[in-house]
Amino acid sequence: MTVRAFAMAISRFVMIDAAPRSRLADALLLLVAIACEVTATTLLKGSDGLTRIWHAVGVGIGYILSVVLLTQVLKRLPVGPVYASWAGLGTAGTAAVGLAAFGERLPVGGWLGIGLIVTGVTLLGLCAPHGD
Repeated sequence: MTVRAFAMAISRFVMIDAAPRSRLADALLLLVAIACEVTATTLLKGSDGLTRIWHAVGVGIGYILSVVLLTQVLKRLPVGPVYASWAGLGTAGTAAVGLAAFGERLPVGGWLGIGLIVTGVTLLGLCAPHGD
């Protein structure tokens, strides 16, 4: 799946009444906010308790950038589905990075739980009212 196709799926997921280009831009901003949050959390793992200065700086920049982008998305999209997407997809992304980068394995129940989070986020988006 391409980034554009994924962003279009996210933009349909949040279900707002806006021009398609605006929805796509909002969805892309949300994806970048999620990526910043996952990156910051990954750097947090490597910061050794915030004792590695460049990792710690990256953590701060990543979290600040993530929240700034999230606030921009929230100017146009409803808070429930947006925050659920940010938190849920960030959780799933962080678990995937933990597995890929650090070999942190989850039991089957853990992956099922992440699947339930993603399912819950999807249901919230599908059931959310149109507009703010």
